[in-house]
Amino acid sequence: MPRPPKPTRPPKAPDAFERVGCLTLLLRTASIPLLLYLAVVLFLFSTQVATHFQNHAQYRYFLIGLVAGCIIFCTLCQCSTLYVIGHELTHYLVAKLFRKETGRFRIGSREGSVEVSNPNFWIILAPYFVPFWMLLTAGICGIHLFFADTPSPLTIGVYQFLLGLTAAHHLVLTVNGVYHGQSDLRRCGTIFSLSLILACNALMLALGLLIATGAWKTAPAELWSYFARTAEWFVQIFHAVRDIRG
Repeated sequence: MPRPPKPTRPPKAPDAFERVGCLTLLLRTASIPLLLYLAVVLFLFSTQVATHFQNHAQYRYFLIGLVAGCIIFCTLCQCSTLYVIGHELTHYLVAKLFRKETGRFRIGSREGSVEVSNPNFWIILAPYFVPFWMLLTAGICGIHLFFADTPSPLTIGVYQFLLGLTAAHHLVLTVNGVYHGQSDLRRCGTIFSLSLILACNALMLALGLLIATGAWKTAPAELWSYFARTAEWFVQIFHAVRDIRG
């Protein structure tokens, strides 16, 4: 894979993570196994929800867009400028959500930056689990479908393809950024950052599949079963490791 663009240089303001207290560090470390557990559960749950796609032929266009996008963005073009714009806008919007003071906003073809006063880890890591362009596409498509009388299957298919394409862009560029070690991850602690990114992406995936398939009725029971089953797996692994050690 080509190297990803350098989308963010988080704020030049004083770095809160350089002054992390022992309690905060302890809580963040303790949350890592819980985040990984949540990620595993949600990914397994998502595979179950995805089986409902067989009853919705039009959603195959989403999968076609996803596969085509992964091939395009891995081998041909990463649309770096679009990624940088989405990345920095996500920093900015999440900072505003947390009522943080923002300063200079800069976007280039390969990198960008936005100044935020005393950012927290949600602001710093948000671009890695918020698919900006996919959400924007979903919003535009949703507004059009809401006001359209009877959208044709072709129109729905095109929208599904675009959603798959933008999802692939988020996936490929996020994996590339993580692989090449973005500074955002190091600021928040690499292991904690990866755990949070996995858990939040798994949550976004599960919610997206539930919205796409409409499988809300069976979701609570299936999700609870995966929580229980995965907990049993972790307990069994723990006992197996303990038996091996002694």
